[in-house]
Amino acid sequence: MDKRLLAKEVFNRLSEIYKNPKIDLEFDNPFELLIETVLAAQERDEKVNSIRKKLFSKFKSPEDFAKAPIEDIKEAIKSASFYNKKANMIKEISTILVKKYYSEVPNTEEELVLLPGVGKKTANMVLANAFNIPAIAVDRHVHRIVQRLGLDENKDPDKTTEHLKSMIEKEHWTKFYLLLLRHAKEICVAKTPKCDMCILKDICKYANGT
Repeated sequence: MDKRLLAKEVFNRLSEIYKNPKIDLEFDNPFELLIETVLAAQERDEKVNSIRKKLFSKFKSPEDFAKAPIEDIKEAIKSASFYNKKANMIKEISTILVKKYYSEVPNTEEELVLLPGVGKKTANMVLANAFNIPAIAVDRHVHRIVQRLGLDENKDPDKTTEHLKSMIEKEHWTKFYLLLLRHAKEICVAKTPKCDMCILKDICKYANGT
């Protein structure tokens, strides 16, 4: 099947199952989501959600993080993996936002990727979910299911991102990636994918051993 047709078929089928796909991270504004994506590196979303309430009750704005002693930030996120590195990154990002962007999170990929520790995936995740700007964020879950389906063979997630954008209408970018993400987490899991339960198994390269 042509990859564009495959992408459309995947989109249509998954749309029937997941009516309102969303990310698992809980957030109230773009800044919270940006900081949470830093915390989410090599960490479960559930853990980040458990940290966020305490964190954002103490530090409510970029100014709060920028002014805070680094040890206070570390203490607030110490249950997260690599919390020392993440605390430094959060403080750096917050300081830049205060000095360069009047404490606002920029809403372009070009500006977001200039922030410490923010790559294409994180930038697109923030754009899509916090700003409602069409974007595709290819994390390990999306990359896995895309490869298994045969939609893309690139090992570089950034190249996969651009390829996926070329296969589906811009207005559907965000929903498409969220559908893939949800299905990857619920059915097309890493170690033991539930192929027998999958609505895509007849068009999936992995399921058909091709």
